[in-house]
Amino acid sequence: LQQAAAAKDAEIQELQAKLREGENARRLAIAEAVGATAQELTELRGALAQAKLEKELAEQALKDKYETQLKDRDEAIERLRDSRIEEIVVLGRRGPVQAAFTNPELRELAELELADVIVDQDELALDPASAAALQSAEQTTQRNVETLRAYAQQAPRGKPRRIVLRFLRSPV
Repeated sequence: LQQAAAAKDAEIQELQAKLREGENARRLAIAEAVGATAQELTELRGALAQAKLEKELAEQALKDKYETQLKDRDEAIERLRDSRIEEIVVLGRRGPVQAAFTNPELRELAELELADVIVDQDELALDPASAAALQSAEQTTQRNVETLRAYAQQAPRGKPRRIVLRFLRSPV
């Protein structure tokens, strides 16, 4: 009986040792997983900080560029205001559908206090290819053509200068 009890005690001790060994292996696996996750978190934080810095730098560069453009525009307006120029002609080699204006650029021409915008209605007539291109064009292009047509229908307001937009012209 004592031998059986001793064998059972040995078996229990062996099982307890295996249990401790399994528990240690589990703890080690958890510690390794937590360490790997912490390393990944640190790398992600670093990448996020880098992305934030790049975003801030890009925003600052864009802001600087915009401010420079505004300053250049204001200086150009001042030079124009002080000049004796009466007419500015913008020649486009292609038609109004192919013109590369942005909507704000084109609309802001009408807001100039010193210049009327002049567009010849005849130059806005579209050939079949341009008419087809306009049908499938981006909304910016469609709005530009609408704006140009509106300018063509407006009578000059008698401002001291004129901006004349010409299409399908060669500069020579």
